[in-house]
Amino acid sequence: MDGIGDGRVHVITGAAGGIGSAIARQIATLGGRVVITDVDTDAGQAAADRLAKETGAEVRFEELDVADSAAVEALAERLERENWPTYGLVANAGIAPSSAAVDYSDELWRKTMSINLDGAFWCCRAFGRYMRTRGAGAIVTISSIAGLKVVRPETHAAYGSTKAAVAHLAALLGVEWARDGVRVNSVAPGYTETPILAPLKTEAPDMFDTWLNDTPYGRLMKPEEVANAVVFLLSDLASGITGATLPVDGGYSKW
Repeated sequence: MDGIGDGRVHVITGAAGGIGSAIARQIATLGGRVVITDVDTDAGQAAADRLAKETGAEVRFEELDVADSAAVEALAERLERENWPTYGLVANAGIAPSSAAVDYSDELWRKTMSINLDGAFWCCRAFGRYMRTRGAGAIVTISSIAGLKVVRPETHAAYGSTKAAVAHLAALLGVEWARDGVRVNSVAPGYTETPILAPLKTEAPDMFDTWLNDTPYGRLMKPEEVANAVVFLLSDLASGITGATLPVDGGYSKW
């Protein structure tokens, strides 16, 4: 796939598991070079080693706390210096604490903002700077259905706010950088069958059933389905698309 399978470097944050891991696998399978980043060094390195072995792609792991703007800038610069110029970025790292609004602590609110929103912007800014210099690149931020509408029955004002923000961030940057050759879009996954979410089928069956009943497909999304949308937006097949948010939610956001 043009723009992916030509050995171009793609950085995926929070890619030790879940949706990030599925995105990394799709890119590696298509022949792209992959940089997996995560705060979990053991899981991240294991994921990178496994992916390289299974696909034969060039894969490296970099420990990264996206909330640390200096660390993000340093990684972007180091990859350039080491001949791993970034052409694709997926700002995927995030947390999803659930709490009643009146019970949110200042610390939890700020931590969610710092990782989900600040971290996405630090990454877009750092890697986008080099993409603009080259006049080529594509960025995808990972939003959520919780950023498109109010979901139920869980309550997470901080998470939903950050996910609405990263979708709009993609629109803002997509327009600002349009004439620099850099496209910026967002993908909004629905409830997805990740290792964190899947156990709720037995642990919180009422909540799980509500999600399925509110989803026209009547099932969770698969990580690979989200990854397909991300890879499409990174690729040259989406050359005419910037500033958009693509839901991958089985119709959830339309009900």
